[in-house]
Amino acid sequence: MKQQSINQENEKEFFTKKAAEIASLKKAGMEEAAEACLKSIGDRLVPVVEQMIDCESISFKLDENTKFAYSDRVYKVVKRDFYKFNNPEFMRSEDVGIQYELKTFLKSRTKDCIRDAIAHSLGISQYNCRILLRIRSARYALSKELDIVEEKVPMELIKERMGDDVEIPTIVELINIEKGNISLDAMRENGTEEESYEQLDVASQGEELEAGCKEQLDEIFGKLSQLDILILMKKYGFLSEEICRLEACDFVITPIFQRLFQADTSIRSRENPVKTMYAKSLKVDKVLAEVNGKVNMSDVEGKGCLFRYLVERLKKENSK
Repeated sequence: MKQQSINQENEKEFFTKKAAEIASLKKAGMEEAAEACLKSIGDRLVPVVEQMIDCESISFKLDENTKFAYSDRVYKVVKRDFYKFNNPEFMRSEDVGIQYELKTFLKSRTKDCIRDAIAHSLGISQYNCRILLRIRSARYALSKELDIVEEKVPMELIKERMGDDVEIPTIVELINIEKGNISLDAMRENGTEEESYEQLDVASQGEELEAGCKEQLDEIFGKLSQLDILILMKKYGFLSEEICRLEACDFVITPIFQRLFQADTSIRSRENPVKTMYAKSLKVDKVLAEVNGKVNMSDVEGKGCLFRYLVERLKKENSK
């Protein structure tokens, strides 16, 4: 431990002297000489920088691409600001006289690099990245407190921990963007919203229902909104395989769900779409029980009749 302390003190003293030397060269207008001086200490400087990059990358769970982007930004800051290290001219008055470790200096100077790299990698704004990092912190803390994996932490608890300035749909969307799903804004920009809706047009395959049976279904399904019908179709596996595999938190941010969610006038609160989906699933189950009591489901489900009926009903309602 004593030898390590001596080495750290030697490193601090060495880098402080070199930073002062580079600062003097810059002040004299000798930029090339200052740059050469910085390069000359690379064999001692780079290991310190790399150690910090590795530690921060692990701490923030960066993938390789994001770590590369982070590293690139860090080295730009090192090149720009190293000469300010332990230099009284660039310290707050209350800090003058304090000799910091280089890693402490670098972390303070590069704290925006992590956020910038993550935002760039995920295609989100700096503002949303700040929110995402807060979500990460809250979810991690809650997972430890509840002794569960982070993916199982309820969205309501994350919101409660973060306060009223962040809504659950935002939390859900940012978590899903981080998992690799495209954001709603990006979907709209790319025209994907319409394409997702058109997935239901898998050309109404299946036979038409008999008139009498159809009238009974019209009466029963008339109690359901378009969103209810979408949820019903997911339960039956009538949507694309990709959508049918989605968990609730992923399904509620798909363009078609969001579109019908916003249009559904029966929804009292739009604060928690996941909770709304579960409530509507119960409603759908009750309606299906009613269908079973009035209609022979083997006739309805056979030959793709129910699939065709639901697709056409959803398209018809959407065209109004």
